[in-house]
Amino acid sequence: MYEALTNYISILDEGEYGEQIIDKHKIAIKLIEQIFEFQEEHPEYELKKYRTILEKNHIDWDFDSMNNVNVSNFDGKKVMALLVATFRADHFCEGAFEEFIQAGCIKRWLMRLKAIDEAESKTDTMKQRKKKVFP
Repeated sequence: MYEALTNYISILDEGEYGEQIIDKHKIAIKLIEQIFEFQEEHPEYELKKYRTILEKNHIDWDFDSMNNVNVSNFDGKKVMALLVATFRADHFCEGAFEEFIQAGCIKRWLMRLKAIDEAESKTDTMKQRKKKVFP
């Protein structure tokens, strides 16, 4: 479900994020576009209410609070709310999204989305096996 976003994990790795500012900026723009696209394609996530989602999870809409949050038990909606909040922050403060990338939190959040995808894939595989064994 999150593959279009999680494909950026390897790009965001230190060695692959690139030394040139232009490259970093292009990568950030493409990732922001993917996040926005996900938001538009999944209205059920209600990501336009990202601040409400953050508040319900005791996360302030600021760098320190968002950077320090432990997402290991978050579902996809909460992680996506963090990602949307970062690109919205960039709207008000140019370069904010790239700061979140540099801090490593974007990669951590994408890794959580990948773990969610992998867990769902395992669940789907188990369901298929059960159907074959117990038709």
